[in-house]
Amino acid sequence: MGRTRKQTQRSSDGGSSDSKRGDDGADGGGGDGGGATPEWRMKLEEAWEGWLRPVGLIVLCLGLYLAYRADVLPESTAGFLVVAAVALGPIALAALPAWEKAKRLSPVLRGLFFGMVGAWLVGVGYPSLRAASPPKPLGEVQLKEGLTTNVVKLDHAGHYEAIVSGHFKQAGSAEAEASYDIETRTGLDAESFSGTLKRSLMRVRAGRRGGVSTTLAERTENVHRLGKVQGPQLTFSTSSLDPQLGPDGLTIAVRPAGPNPILFWVLSALAVALGLFFDGILTEPRGRERTYLTMAAGLALVFGIAFPDDATPHSLVRPAVGAFVLALLTGAIGGWMLSALVRLARGPRRTTK
Repeated sequence: MGRTRKQTQRSSDGGSSDSKRGDDGADGGGGDGGGATPEWRMKLEEAWEGWLRPVGLIVLCLGLYLAYRADVLPESTAGFLVVAAVALGPIALAALPAWEKAKRLSPVLRGLFFGMVGAWLVGVGYPSLRAASPPKPLGEVQLKEGLTTNVVKLDHAGHYEAIVSGHFKQAGSAEAEASYDIETRTGLDAESFSGTLKRSLMRVRAGRRGGVSTTLAERTENVHRLGKVQGPQLTFSTSSLDPQLGPDGLTIAVRPAGPNPILFWVLSALAVALGLFFDGILTEPRGRERTYLTMAAGLALVFGIAFPDDATPHSLVRPAVGAFVLALLTGAIGGWMLSALVRLARGPRRTTK
């Protein structure tokens, strides 16, 4: 039978609609199949934001510690990792969340925020990482019985650091101590430095029942910054050697010195002051979301001073842990108290109707 014009038009419209719905369905299906995040990935991201990240960090730290205790991870590598985490970690943990709020500030204040982070990185990062990975010695000499004066020739003309090391005459677990007093001279300039090499027993409480374990702690090298003598030739001398020292006496290695540490202390203190300023303007007086820039910068300041002063090329992990504990008890707590005082001084913000 023949079809009318209206029937033909309705059939054509219906076919077009079905075709369009089919195309939309195909597009939707393709989008679900190609653009949507897989369910396993969503669960993994949710776990990472929840429990997986802290647990993974703990497992990583535990694995590194076991590798260090088993001498699989050398002192230099372990020390560098610990120092990098302590010196640079607080910057990431405190500055990144604060930056989300600082984005709303004026361009001048945003630039000041970046200046704070830069002073933080240079003031703490450079001296700490340099102490963890020091430059190679330019030369070394020995002072021992029959050779209490010795000369080292260096291909350098700047400031120097002297690393004094030695071994005790009697090896074992007995406590020992050897002192030294050395003079160094170049031309008309001269200066003296002194120190002590120690081997001591440390008693540590083990367990809840009051058990005590004894460990041996040795410090057989010290680093001294030479502030006066410069030149391509240094003369080291001593009037006498401690009888506790072994037959090799003292070894003095000379390496280039870095910039004056006071410069980095000033930069770190500036970062603390700017952190206190930004804590005051970014944190609501009674808000739940607070910034902790002063606390983190105070921790980094103390660590950046204590660790380079105590670290030696062959002893990095113990000084890093000791400096970190000191920084927590002084710099972090002090920074937290300062920022709390600033928030209290500001008081609740008045609202105008």
